[in-house]
Amino acid sequence: MSDIFCEAIVKKQPDSKDLMKKVGAIILTILIVIASPFIPFVGILVVAAAIAFDYFLFKRLNIEYEYALTMTDLDVAKIMSKEKRKQLLTLDLKQADIIGPATHQKVKDVDTNALKVIDCTSGQSSKNVYAVITKQDGKGVKLLFEPSETMINGIRKQLPSKTVIEWR
Repeated sequence: MSDIFCEAIVKKQPDSKDLMKKVGAIILTILIVIASPFIPFVGILVVAAAIAFDYFLFKRLNIEYEYALTMTDLDVAKIMSKEKRKQLLTLDLKQADIIGPATHQKVKDVDTNALKVIDCTSGQSSKNVYAVITKQDGKGVKLLFEPSETMINGIRKQLPSKTVIEWR
């Protein structure tokens, strides 16, 4: 087998929760700005704190997911505002029960009630979402991610017996 390394980055699209957080923070800041003249001396500090809170909240909601496939190891990281990187998990795909499109019947047939679902997708339902069902630290995990075509081919090449192929 040849060595395989490929990466993919997917930007998470804001969902309704993210939008509500942003709108709520802005409304709260506006209310604080309106009320600040009635709070002597402390008003400016409260306004500054509210604006700083909004700034950090908006940065925190700007998320990308990075997938890196090295042979049979899949690393998933969460990147916030293209500045802070947090390693979410590393999976040894040789230990996976099944790898394939999340909509494929063989993947759906696996009992997901006892699994912890980790969603590392863009949030767009039209994209090709793949699932990896495996065990990590003795617990069932279902990773949802959007690999590139190169990554899918690399996984198929390394683990043909665990990969479900969807014919188009």
